[in-house]
Amino acid sequence: MANPGYLLYRSIIDNDGDQFAPATLTPTEDQREKIILAKPCVIPVLFLPGIMGTNLRKKEGKDIAWRPPNTDLRGAADAICQLFSYLFKNAKDRAHDLATATVEVDPSGPIDAGLSGLPRNVLVARGWGALMRSSYHPFMGNLQHLLNSLAEYDFERCVADLKGWAAEDGQSPPLDWGADRGEALTREEILHAANYQFDVWAGGYNWLQSNRDSGAAIKDLIENTILPYYNEGKTVVAEDTPDGEGGTHCRIRRRKPGRPVAEKVIVVTHSMGGW
Repeated sequence: MANPGYLLYRSIIDNDGDQFAPATLTPTEDQREKIILAKPCVIPVLFLPGIMGTNLRKKEGKDIAWRPPNTDLRGAADAICQLFSYLFKNAKDRAHDLATATVEVDPSGPIDAGLSGLPRNVLVARGWGALMRSSYHPFMGNLQHLLNSLAEYDFERCVADLKGWAAEDGQSPPLDWGADRGEALTREEILHAANYQFDVWAGGYNWLQSNRDSGAAIKDLIENTILPYYNEGKTVVAEDTPDGEGGTHCRIRRRKPGRPVAEKVIVVTHSMGGW
């Protein structure tokens, strides 16, 4: 197969959640056009789980207060340990463990990166560790992958082609997926969406407190953590979460852009996460 008249570099995500494109110098006689694929504008996607789908821990001591056993082989050991811990507690002690004022969201749960293609510390900082792994991480990993694989530009033919899910089902009407209304996406709308980088975050919340308080916490997460991370270079820290390098906090920070790159957040909800 003949070499194309260009050299294509694809961007990847580093341990701060930022994009970069690795490249090497070429010989002076290599006069091919050099192309870097990057998506400077981001649309964060915040996923909210159903009731009891968020891990909780004690504010003092950071001991586990609630971590639903993951329903797969990897979660079997966790389920056994949790069962034994409850066997030695009476009803009063178990109730005390779940007292609203004494617990907080636990971001240190296990991570399944799945098809996301992202480093573990980035997913921890985005809040994935706060959500039940087996129920939600495969879905979020697929969402991260599929939203960023909508289309690909063919530089030989000078045309963009829909890929994967977008090519097979992207233009199906919502009625085919169980909705009671809604118009199908057009090819042009999908190609427009493909110009953006979609980053999936997790919005864990203390489901023992009122929905009003949980809603306020999610609003604060969007306005004071997610958007400033993209637009102001703010550091995002997941407290008391081992980073795999001897540190006790996973953290990410992007370079401050010259202009806002993330204007709004798409919120995706499951069950009580939508109330």
